[in-house]
Amino acid sequence: MSRTLKQIAAIGLAAALTAASVVVWRGGSAGPSDRLLSEVRPGSPGVEAGREEARRAELRRCRDLVDAALEDADCLALWAETRRRFLGIAERETERAPTPALPTPIPEPEG
Repeated sequence: MSRTLKQIAAIGLAAALTAASVVVWRGGSAGPSDRLLSEVRPGSPGVEAGREEARRAELRRCRDLVDAALEDADCLALWAETRRRFLGIAERETERAPTPALPTPIPEPEG
């Protein structure tokens, strides 16, 4: 067998082993139909990623509003939800807890 043929065979074997390990690692076949179904099922990674991206876009919008965001009901609700998720507080606990008042700005000294 020529040297080139041996190299081609070795590369083919490595590619086949890599493909097989990816299939085993994923837990089976993940063809196009599997990906489409995962995007449709509620709670699937595709749906959750879309919701997360929408939430991030809304957070960016609130950030860009600057001071006006303090009076925007959607921004206040989004911030409350983000805070609840970050702190790991269950929704039932947030219903009982009062919403903290916004801090009063400290006036700058004159002169």
